[in-house]
Amino acid sequence: MNTLSVGILPSGLGRLTVLAMIVTTVWVAQSARISEPPTVIYGRITERVGAFEFPITQGQLVWNLRTTGPGARDYQLTAQVERLGGGRFSYRLTLPHEVLAYDLNVDPKALGLGGTGARVLHQSVTLDGRLLTLAPGTIEGFALEPSRRAGRQRIDLYLSANSPDTDGDGLPDWWEDQNGLDKWDSGDAASVLIGVTDSGESDPRLSSSIRTFAEWRAEWFPNSGGDLERFGLLDDDDDGISNLLEYAFNLNPTQSDAQNAGALPYPINQGGRLGVVFRQRALATDLTYQIERSADLLEWTDASPELEAVANAFGSTSTATTWVERAELPSVACRFFRVRVGRQ
Repeated sequence: MNTLSVGILPSGLGRLTVLAMIVTTVWVAQSARISEPPTVIYGRITERVGAFEFPITQGQLVWNLRTTGPGARDYQLTAQVERLGGGRFSYRLTLPHEVLAYDLNVDPKALGLGGTGARVLHQSVTLDGRLLTLAPGTIEGFALEPSRRAGRQRIDLYLSANSPDTDGDGLPDWWEDQNGLDKWDSGDAASVLIGVTDSGESDPRLSSSIRTFAEWRAEWFPNSGGDLERFGLLDDDDDGISNLLEYAFNLNPTQSDAQNAGALPYPINQGGRLGVVFRQRALATDLTYQIERSADLLEWTDASPELEAVANAFGSTSTATTWVERAELPSVACRFFRVRVGRQ
């Protein structure tokens, strides 16, 4: 089971740290039991239209999987798409496991866990019959072995083809229906699309061409003055995220957005390769981002040489980047990642 703990730690007046923690708990199977803790897949489902992203929270998800190795089989799992985690996610899919051993039968709907390793490959995913694609950088499958049971994997999905847009305003018909707009009237799109980016941001100031923290303060807090370093430590919307981090991760400093999808760095596990995902301002000239790794929270080292970027999602002013380890490392009790944000 992977447990996430995110914290914001001060590190000097002009420097703050966001800590993303991955703790791996090893489950010990009882020999008398046949069932095993399941693997959970979860994530967001969205439709991309140009530079805009529309979250999908309705429909029936069908996921086809195939195992490799001896006794390879096909599986079909289903889940109801709904608004989860305050709108951060769209689905949660549970993959049941049972022990696969001599003279033991495995339920046809369960994935067998035997002594020899195998893999589960993603074959196809559909939403109400419409084909979905896995987010860029998602690996084609994951390992299936006892040491990986009870794991969690976030996999975001996108509609492969755009939905009908009757009035040609850039808003899918289904989205206009769900949000009380008129799919026959293109005039209602302007107020919706202003400032909307990949993460669903809706304030025009989030899409402005700000390049420095001083410019950002003048835009969001025109009546604020005084020491810029001290201002960076304040939390004006009282959501636990300081002003400097709101600037660094392109958030709204006037409303609580700590729980929004992708607001803060979060851990990821891609087939045993651990890493971290976070957004950074694409236009900023006074920020630095550094990823560090530790095994004990005491000694930290630069993780850059061991990490690679496997996915990027570009918005008008920010980029969401997924960093994972270049190779799967031997199993350890836990590994910690943190993103250090500095202002030059």
